[in-house]
Amino acid sequence: MRPERGVYGGATDLALACDFRLGVKGMRFFMPAARFGLHYYPSGLRRYTQKVSPSFAKRAFLLSEDFHDTELLAVGYLDWLVERGEFKDKVAEKAARLAGLAPLSMSGMKRAIEQFAQAAPDMPSIRQTQRACANSDDLKEGLTALGERRTPTFKGR
Repeated sequence: MRPERGVYGGATDLALACDFRLGVKGMRFFMPAARFGLHYYPSGLRRYTQKVSPSFAKRAFLLSEDFHDTELLAVGYLDWLVERGEFKDKVAEKAARLAGLAPLSMSGMKRAIEQFAQAAPDMPSIRQTQRACANSDDLKEGLTALGERRTPTFKGR
């Protein structure tokens, strides 16, 4: 049996930073930040909320749920889902299509789409919470437990 492949942790955000996401059947996804007490960085939280949905962001970050291929397509994390052997051909097909379109209008529309998706979060407050979590006993406990392969005991400080 082949090991399951997918995208985890920070790689999930790297994928979201792309304009389009192509997945392969059988893949899985999870965001482990809450499993060990990490407050994810604000730009990543914004990307999840804006590019997929607040509901998906909550399920990924607050519940640290595992998602599988068809779920990722259904929630909009993936744009396409193909068999592993079709992956390179699908990438080439989409790249050729993009290369044949008008770059000036595409770049302008891309900027407009991104601007329409923007919100105005309280960044100082988010960064303050992020710093508090980065220096917390909970993060230290979470990372220690991860290294020791045990369930962490969080205290909320």
